[in-house]
Amino acid sequence: MEQGFDALDFTRLELMRNAEVTRLAEADYLEREILPGLGLNGEKLHQFPAHLHTFCGQGLRSWQYPNQFGRYLATIARFPVQTYVEIGVRHGGTFVVTLEYLRRFNPLVRGLGIDIFRSPALEAYREHNPRAAFLQVDSRSERFRRLVDDYPVIDLAFIDGDHSFDAVRSDFALLHGKARLIGFHDIVNDDAPGCPEAWQSIRFEHARDYVFMEFTEQYFDTVRHNGMTFLGIGLAIRRDTLPAARA
Repeated sequence: MEQGFDALDFTRLELMRNAEVTRLAEADYLEREILPGLGLNGEKLHQFPAHLHTFCGQGLRSWQYPNQFGRYLATIARFPVQTYVEIGVRHGGTFVVTLEYLRRFNPLVRGLGIDIFRSPALEAYREHNPRAAFLQVDSRSERFRRLVDDYPVIDLAFIDGDHSFDAVRSDFALLHGKARLIGFHDIVNDDAPGCPEAWQSIRFEHARDYVFMEFTEQYFDTVRHNGMTFLGIGLAIRRDTLPAARA
């Protein structure tokens, strides 16, 4: 079963690849100049403010708020990342943007995206980045567990698969002790309550193991119109990883 999305527009990659790397380290520059231009997701438009609709449903279709994603990316740029794993890629936009961004700071980084559905777009992305791979697999399967065990270490992982409380907890349990940085999506998303609940429980239980950061900025008109908050990114930084951060 495929997800039914059209191919991603990989011509947008030039926007990231040609930008000055010093500017890419600036969250505000990413928010205003890079991320909208790369293209945003076109589903559930009620989650996006009107001024971003012109960028939705085109390009790389990343399902992220630029004001959240820009600050998250600028944070992970401070760490040496050579391996990136994303659980739940949907049509691949966030995976591609993240990996392209990381390549500007860590040229040899390799990435693996997984999903229970096939992703033709990510299969096509290998032509643009041979260090990227996609695997159709369930993150709670023994096959994926063996794959994770084969990594000496995962520098960065991103959890955005099954949005139930138990599934998020399961994905974290698999990565805990293996990944140095773990990102979580939808940590304040009222459309996916299992994610915020899992995030808060992990923060409480693992306060000694990680430093936790949240990127949950909202757009005022969207909150006012819906009476809800959406998306949100959490980042768990293993405490022994902090000395490796770039200034």
